[in-house]
Amino acid sequence: MLYSKKSNFAFFLCHSNANHSICMALHTIMDKKTDISWDWLNKSNYGFKHVSPGGYLETDDFNFKNMISSEEWKKISKITTVRNPWSRMYDFYTWHFTMKKSPYKKIEKIIYDYTLSKPSFDEWIKNLEIDRSLKWWDQIFNQKVYRKDCNFVLRYENLNEDFKKIFPNLKIPSSNVSHPNQWFVDDDKYQMNEYSMNLIKKYCYDDIVEFDYVYEGKIIG
Repeated sequence: MLYSKKSNFAFFLCHSNANHSICMALHTIMDKKTDISWDWLNKSNYGFKHVSPGGYLETDDFNFKNMISSEEWKKISKITTVRNPWSRMYDFYTWHFTMKKSPYKKIEKIIYDYTLSKPSFDEWIKNLEIDRSLKWWDQIFNQKVYRKDCNFVLRYENLNEDFKKIFPNLKIPSSNVSHPNQWFVDDDKYQMNEYSMNLIKKYCYDDIVEFDYVYEGKIIG
């Protein structure tokens, strides 16, 4: 996450939602001496990557809401992101195969090893329905829990438009600039079988209804 006393905001990163590009833009209005970013060298208790606003996930390393005063919590702009869940999950799966080495953080390494052990996206989805040990659907893929308590939600599909409403003088760099060789799947380039499509619809129903998302990929099998 990012937390800026200087610019009065907290940004909560949600997996596979253009985090690097957003962070690069926000870093320009932050103070490295007082503010906190998950990828700066001066990490503190606020410096973890994926954290929910109010400590709602079991993977949260801390409860941000309880670590600042109630007055400051009310005052700051709390921001997160959302993305078409079908596109997002296909992107999340395929991205792991572009990584050159295994992550060093325990939870990320578990996810990495688990994902690479599955030969296809549809096999991966099917196994996630069977294996609930990591609570993937409730924790890792749950975008709604990240936007709970947030004032603003940036839509991946309308990122610059939404971003300018909050930070009118900032521009988000492209993914190629912010994170060279970063992998991402265009919204109409993902593909999966009908079982996978319906399973994602079931678990990400809140995202689909709230933001009018529709399946835009290809059905195979």
